[in-house]
Amino acid sequence: MKYPATELNSKELSILLDPIFTHAVTEIRDGGMEFNWDHFLPEWTKWTNLGFARTWVSGDAVAGALFTHDLFSGNPRALLMFWLSTPRARSAGAPIKVLSAFENAAREFGAKPAAAWNAAVSPEKLLKVYRKLGYQMTEVIFTKV
Repeated sequence: MKYPATELNSKELSILLDPIFTHAVTEIRDGGMEFNWDHFLPEWTKWTNLGFARTWVSGDAVAGALFTHDLFSGNPRALLMFWLSTPRARSAGAPIKVLSAFENAAREFGAKPAAAWNAAVSPEKLLKVYRKLGYQMTEVIFTKV
């Protein structure tokens, strides 16, 4: 395993995430989603320090998730908020390593892994990947434009 998935602490976020986000921000903006690194980094760092957010990296792939409890049922929830990589990392299988790290953490937390998927940003191919990995669409979010 050339790049095992490693969980990051809040002090490692900016150093290790910046190169991956620098590439991914192009794909995100091409999909019409606004991304502000200067807002994201301190906010994600704060959430990490509070124990709600966790982040894994493998080579040039990263996954970040929120861990909390469902407001209505109290059941544990684990929601993948971002799953990004460079094309080189994709060809090396690194994205699957960080996704697996998230799924393992979700199970340890007692939650079924769930993934947010922005259809405006993520390619249709990604939807097929999620389905192949055993995910199914359960919610749709509408945003007023």
